[in-house]
Amino acid sequence: LLAWTVSFVRVLIEVLVVVLLMVIVVGMVGLKIGGDEGRAVRQEADRLSVLLQTAQQEAILQGQVLALALGNEGYAFQGLDDQRKFSVLNDPVLRPRELPPAMSILSIALDGVPAEKAPRIILYPTGELPQAFVITLGQGEARWQVRGALNGTIQSAHPDAPHV
Repeated sequence: LLAWTVSFVRVLIEVLVVVLLMVIVVGMVGLKIGGDEGRAVRQEADRLSVLLQTAQQEAILQGQVLALALGNEGYAFQGLDDQRKFSVLNDPVLRPRELPPAMSILSIALDGVPAEKAPRIILYPTGELPQAFVITLGQGEARWQVRGALNGTIQSAHPDAPHV
C-alpha cells in the first residue's frame, strides 16, 4: 500500500508539473498575441499622463492657466494669450501630438459626465483641477485611461482599476 501511495503521489506531481508548464506556455502565447495593442495604448496613456503632470507643474511655476485641448486623433496644450483666449503652446515638450495609427480617444468624461465636442482640460496655477476627468484611449480591443482628480492627482490606469 505504501509503494502504491508513493507511486500515485509521484504521478500526481508529474501531472501537476505538466499542467503548470502548459499554463505558462498558454499565458506567454496569449501575452504575445494580444500584448502589442495593449502595450501601445498603455504607453500612450502613460505619455499623456506625464505630459499633463508636466503642464500642471509648468502652470504652477509660471502662475498661468494652461489647458489640454482634445480631439479624436490627438491633443494640444494651450495657454492664454494677451486677449485671454487659448492658443497652442510653442513648446518642444508640450507640443501638439497625434495619436499613433489606429489609436483614438474613445471618450472623455468631465465630473463623471460624458463630454461633448472637443473639450479642454483646464490646469490651474494652484495645481488643482476645476473638474475631475477620465480620458479613455483605445486601439482595437485594448483600452487605457488617464484620470485626473480634483486635488490635482493625474495618473494612467486600466479601465477596470478602481478610481482613487
